[in-house]
Amino acid sequence: MKKKKKTILICTIILVTLIFSILILNATPQKTSTNQKYYSYDDPIKVTIISDNKSFSVSHQNNLWEVSEFNKIPINQSFCGMLFNSAKSLEAENIFTPSNNLSDYGLKDPKVTVKTEFDKYSTTLKIGNMNPDKTAYYCLEESKSEIALVPISQIKPFLKEHFQYANLNLIPYSARKLDQDGNWVSGGITKCTIEKSNLKTPIEITTNDDGKLNIITPSNLTVTEDIRIQLENSPFTLTATDVYTINPSDATISSCGLTNPQSTITYIIDGETYCFKIGSISDSKQYSHSNHDNIHQEESENTVHKSYYVMINDIPAIYSISESNLPWLNMSFNN
Repeated sequence: MKKKKKTILICTIILVTLIFSILILNATPQKTSTNQKYYSYDDPIKVTIISDNKSFSVSHQNNLWEVSEFNKIPINQSFCGMLFNSAKSLEAENIFTPSNNLSDYGLKDPKVTVKTEFDKYSTTLKIGNMNPDKTAYYCLEESKSEIALVPISQIKPFLKEHFQYANLNLIPYSARKLDQDGNWVSGGITKCTIEKSNLKTPIEITTNDDGKLNIITPSNLTVTEDIRIQLENSPFTLTATDVYTINPSDATISSCGLTNPQSTITYIIDGETYCFKIGSISDSKQYSHSNHDNIHQEESENTVHKSYYVMINDIPAIYSISESNLPWLNMSFNN
């Protein structure tokens, strides 16, 4: 009898505990996702960004990207893809009907307007102010009466400036090769010519049968192993810090010291000619970044590098490149 009573008591305690736990769980607010789909469309064919009374467009047709006014300028295709993804679909932290004037959200006269064209229709998105917490932007799509609070990560592609769509890698990835250890190799270099304002004659370097670069002229010069490695690797690791300007005028090219450059470096790689003109020192401070795609990355005053204006081939753009990425400026040869 005592054993039976003990069993009943234990069962009662367990049942009461379970009921109490359920009541506690029901009384506790559950965390739910606030992300909601604000809009979703088909794949765009053209996106136009209007900001500060200036505009540019990015289009995608026949599997090719085009950026307005980018004649021969290599395009950062990943940036174009991110732009089109945001233009196609946006999710919001919150969607609400405004009780105040649109100007309170920066949407009456927005700083940025995005016009997206699709196959058979188009739409317009207004981007207003950031929220007080600086985590999202107030947005209004033309066909809607509700405002969306869209996270910064989705709005960032709309905030890039025109020149930021230029590719900062000056030699295509297709020309870059790695050895089995992951080191850059000559990648088909057959010739390198270095012209500098302080040299009487150009230095011409070719590739021997063993694949190593050696100076041909002047005949009294030789190259050390360290310089040889720099010559082989430098073109493939050459990345600009940013784009100074696109479609520069003759006056701008001259003011950047590129009409009569202090150095001209020419490589022939897999039959293609790459000619780099190095001009004067950039008049704006450049900073080293671990990720060039992050336009909101903070600048570190401790990593300031001197930069130079550079042009490549017949591309109508002037790039800024850190001195650390231009080893030819300080190369010394044995005689």
